[in-house]
Amino acid sequence: MKHIYYIILVALLLQTSFLLGQNTVVTQKQALETFRQGEYSQAYDMYAILASRYPKDARINYYFGICELKTNQHISDAIKHLKYASLKGVSKDIYYYLGRAYQLNYNFKEAIENFSKFQKYAKPDDVRWDKAEVYKKESEIGDSLSTKIYYLQVVGKDTISKDMLLSMYNPVIDAGYILYNKDFFESGVDPNGILYLTERKDEVYFSMPVDSSHHLDIF
Repeated sequence: MKHIYYIILVALLLQTSFLLGQNTVVTQKQALETFRQGEYSQAYDMYAILASRYPKDARINYYFGICELKTNQHISDAIKHLKYASLKGVSKDIYYYLGRAYQLNYNFKEAIENFSKFQKYAKPDDVRWDKAEVYKKESEIGDSLSTKIYYLQVVGKDTISKDMLLSMYNPVIDAGYILYNKDFFESGVDPNGILYLTERKDEVYFSMPVDSSHHLDIF
C-alpha cells in the first residue's frame, strides 16, 4: 500500500508542477525589462508565454520576433512575428530586424528591401545603419550566388582511393574549379588540402588552422 501512496503522491506533485508552469504569471513590463537588459534567452521564454496568450498583440510579436532572432531560434517564426508587427506599424526600426531575419533565412531580395527601408528612416547616429549596410551587401552577394543552382544527377557509383577524389570530379566550367592546395599555393598551407577557385579565377577559398587547437577557418 505504501508503494501505491508513494506513486499517487509523485503523480500529484508532477501535476501540480505542470499546472504551475502553465499558469506562470508574466507581465509585459517584466518581459520588456528583461529584454532591455539584454537577457534575450530569458526574454524569449517570457514573450513565448505572452504570445500564446495574446497572439494578435503587435508589440508582443515585435519583441518576441527580435528575441527569436537574437537567440537564433526559429528564424522562420521570427519573420512571421516581425512581419505581423510591421503591418501594425509598431516601429520603423523593425525593418532592420526583419531584414536580418530574412537574410538568415536566405530570402535575400526581401532582406535587401527591408534593410533599405530601415536606412531610409534611421537616424544618422544609429549604429545599426552601418550594420544594415554590411548586411545588405552580404545579401546582394548571396542573391547573386543563389542564382547559380546546379542540379546534380548520379550516373554511376564506384569506390576510389582518397588521392583519386579530385580526378573523378569534373564540374562544368562556369561552376569553378576544385583543386589541391599544392596545385595553387607554393607554401604556407596544407598541400593536401582542397580549395575552390572561382570560374573567373579571381578568388580562391581555402581552409587554415586559426590557432593551436587546429580548428579550421575559411579564407
